[in-house]
Amino acid sequence: MTVDSTAKLIERHLRESARTKERKVEACSPAIAAAIAMVVLGFISGGKLPLCGNRGGAGDCQTIAAEFTRVHGQDYCDRSVALPGN
Repeated sequence: MTVDSTAKLIERHLRESARTKERKVEACSPAIAAAIAMVVLGFISGGKLPLCGNRGGAGDCQTIAAEFTRVHGQDYCDRSVALPGN
């Protein structure tokens, strides 16, 4: 492979990736907004958001849980209520 052919391969990949994302914006934005609204309304009404996963999914869940315990870099809840995975 030459540098030129590698660059063309990268360009083709990035353009296809961009087209895929454009299609997803149109197809998924309403559903994503609805899901966000459900989570927010659930928290406002005192509900919980159970998160679970195994392997990489467990790490993703811990990351999401950590994001919900911080606002603009400041803690806003008691971290003792969060249970670490095992």
